[in-house]
Amino acid sequence: MRRLITIIIVISKLLALIPVARAQDQQPTTPTAESLPTYTPYPTYTPWPTATAPVIAPDPAPPSPRSIDGLDNSLMERADLDLYTVQLQIERLQSQRVANRAELLQLPTTHALPPGELGAAPDPSRRVGIDSWYSAAIDLPLMMYASVRVDVYDGPQGVGYVLVATMVQRGEVWARRVNVGPETRRTRDWHLAPTDEAEK
Repeated sequence: MRRLITIIIVISKLLALIPVARAQDQQPTTPTAESLPTYTPYPTYTPWPTATAPVIAPDPAPPSPRSIDGLDNSLMERADLDLYTVQLQIERLQSQRVANRAELLQLPTTHALPPGELGAAPDPSRRVGIDSWYSAAIDLPLMMYASVRVDVYDGPQGVGYVLVATMVQRGEVWARRVNVGPETRRTRDWHLAPTDEAEK
């Protein structure tokens, strides 16, 4: 009988230990340190080949007084100042892009139609693809006497860009082209512009 009582006591004690063991199994374990993800650097950009690296002027030359047959000098001076104001910002922006191995920026005309003698407010929201004067943070004059656009080229001598200014005087469209890059033949002072050149 004593043996039976002893067995019952041992079994009851063992049964009492089961909930304690289960509770210990359910306690949260100390988290193990996870390994950090492997750092993947940004891809490196291929530098401009030496032969085609654009030469970006640090600052353009300010407009110079001159006389062009058939073009009003005061209107030309105002248009030159508009172009100079934009060109200062564009050249600094393009220089940054070249330093960062990014493509040169191309921008549309600042106006739907070239301004006349009274000038016109530019539209900074005009765009080429996703790029606009607004997104490029170019501070355009509030009133401009010439529209300006930026054309990019990749020619036999290398890459560069051209600032094209257009204005209207007495119903005639005049244009000026300023090249920044290897193809100097693209530069041209104010001249009567063909229709296709003015409407790009």
